Amino acid sequence: MITPGIGVKPYPACRQAHRAIDAMLHLVHMYHLQPDDVREITCHISARMRDFLVHHQPQTGLAGKFSMEYCLAAALLHGKVGLAQFSDASVQDPRAQTLMQRVRLTHPDQDKINWDTPIPDVVEVVLHSGERRHQRIEVPKGDPDQPLTWAELVAKFQDCAATVLPAGQIEKATQHITQLEELPTLRPLMASLTLPERDFHWTGIG
Repeated sequence: MITPGIGVKPYPACRQAHRAIDAMLHLVHMYHLQPDDVREITCHISARMRDFLVHHQPQTGLAGKFSMEYCLAAALLHGKVGLAQFSDASVQDPRAQTLMQRVRLTHPDQDKINWDTPIPDVVEVVLHSGERRHQRIEVPKGDPDQPLTWAELVAKFQDCAATVLPAGQIEKATQHITQLEELPTLRPLMASLTLPERDFHWTGIG
């Protein structure tokens, strides 16, 4: 056995935002939260994360990956955080821009940052009704101590594959991967992962 094991990022964003994303998605699905329900989101996170999550009102997908405000807004707005949530258009969505302004970051270890013992992330949501919901996450999903389920791994693969492969091939590839140890050859799998040949027109000088 390999120790500590293999980590897999479930979300295409800065890893330092993943615990808070886990917490936000838990609250969204547990309490069926909608953006219009939420007055304020407070994220308690280590002050050292300011060196990684440097964008507070991003305008591009790349900047959104390094914005705690956007990651939490996207989780609330879409109920998931995948590749589609990090397009420029998704980040510039007026609804996302509005939600980001409701996110407040606090740093409980502001006066004494301990790099050896990271503090848990806590996300607290205040509803317009005055009710509060909170969730604490110490170990993010995808960590060797909190591995993704098979269903979550499949969902990540399909989310990534959808950017380059037709739906039918993705389904075939998923089936082949599920039965990988029983396949007599890898040819069916490789075929399902390969785009059909296309005509290319050389326009360079040669």
